[in-house]
Amino acid sequence: MNRDVMSTVPIAADMKTTTVLTDVKASLRRALGNFSPGPDSMPLCLYRRNSGILYPLLARLFTAIMAVI
Repeated sequence: MNRDVMSTVPIAADMKTTTVLTDVKASLRRALGNFSPGPDSMPLCLYRRNSGILYPLLARLFTAIMAVI
């Protein structure tokens, strides 16, 4: 991924990123934890235990992806 695109997306300064952050939190809260990890091999508990760090980063990543497509 182009680093320039990621650096131009503010962490939670605009409405789109805030909405995506809310969506990321809601999706990971609703996810069932009793299944095996997906193709990334990271279990759900990793995301939940590190939510303070990962949620804003995931929201920023998804917002940058949506800006490109």
